[in-house]
Amino acid sequence: MREKTSDWMMSDVITTTAEQPLRDAVALMRRHNIRHLCVVGACCRLVGVLTDRDVKRTLPSAAAGSAREDYELALDGLTVQQAMTRDPVTARPGGALGVTAEAMLRGKFGMIPVVVDSGRLVGVVTQTELLRALLRLLRAQ
Repeated sequence: MREKTSDWMMSDVITTTAEQPLRDAVALMRRHNIRHLCVVGACCRLVGVLTDRDVKRTLPSAAAGSAREDYELALDGLTVQQAMTRDPVTARPGGALGVTAEAMLRGKFGMIPVVVDSGRLVGVVTQTELLRALLRLLRAQ
């Protein structure tokens, strides 16, 4: 039996907008204990993703010799749009889960947004869902 991406995607997706202050998006990620946010525009159309890696890449780091004040100022002065990854790799709900998993592995992604033809976000597949699918397959053997 061929598993579809929609069989394993999470439909209840926490999102943000490109205009949102980066501080608010980081707080949202911490509050929900997630590493990825889908960034949506009008009609829930996917415009990007914000990952913990994007945040780390964008903000000054103490490891690089930056002061905590520099980090706080940047966090207050930037928006999601300035840190997000634009045009992310996506999956289709009716696509094969194996193809989605291969795209995640190839790109070293922890999450892949699932969109319909209009670009409207309908869900996400994370590493956790892929591990659940693997466990189900192994238990069925």
